[in-house]
Amino acid sequence: MPDQPDASAGAGRDTPLRRLTARGRDESHRVASPLELFFDLCFVVAVAQAGVQLVHAVAEGHPGEGILNYAMVFFPVLGEAIAAATVAVKSGVEENDALADLLPIAAGGLLIVFAAWWIYFAVPIHGRLRTSGQAFLWGYGHYLIFASAAAIGAGLEVAVEQAVGKAHISTTAASAAVTLPTALFLVTVWALHSRYFKVGVVEQLTLPSAALLVIVCTFLGDWAVLAAGLVSALAVAAGVTLTAGRWAGSSGPKTRRRPGSQGKQDGGTLDNTGPHDS
Repeated sequence: MPDQPDASAGAGRDTPLRRLTARGRDESHRVASPLELFFDLCFVVAVAQAGVQLVHAVAEGHPGEGILNYAMVFFPVLGEAIAAATVAVKSGVEENDALADLLPIAAGGLLIVFAAWWIYFAVPIHGRLRTSGQAFLWGYGHYLIFASAAAIGAGLEVAVEQAVGKAHISTTAASAAVTLPTALFLVTVWALHSRYFKVGVVEQLTLPSAALLVIVCTFLGDWAVLAAGLVSALAVAAGVTLTAGRWAGSSGPKTRRRPGSQGKQDGGTLDNTGPHDS
């Protein structure tokens, strides 16, 4: 009897549904698939719609609702960076048994991502956006924020592939794929809203200085990503410390009696003034 055809072999061709599998990392001349391009297009449309809603929200006096849309877009972008780094490290360990080489990249990547999350949400930007012009600049400036955040994840994948010998580029080039978008993210977030809430030269220079140090980390070889992560974490720690010190120096509101008043028991009123009015 002739050999019977294997039903499982043709299942992928004959059935309308096929299992979704990842494309090979060794595929030559790899280009973006239609699904990947559609995914990117969804983010472009999402940002455009968020920008329109932000302008309307500012015009109606409640910018917080419009800003929330940007936060909802930022979460999946940053999540994609985490997922990309996790998959790259997992594949590198399973296929090449290079855990020691990948641990610095994994640790540095996590520090960068969590620092980016903290820095982005550290200030209440809804108090800053009062006009449509401000909303337009802040909203469409997010293309740089989203692009740099997504590029961090892609850069971590490049760093992993270079560490296991799959990427035909130098260590410096692979490190730059992580450090340059990280520096761009720090500078862009500072320029769009963080700088409006900083007091004094030291606070103002924290994020720009961190961005410059992250770029310098590019030339630290195999430790570049970890060093960039440590710099990002130190920038967060410095910002928190400086802000806490400023609030501690303010020591909270003080209560002062208005001239001629005897307090509540005499029908007078109490004047609550800030610490700089004492």
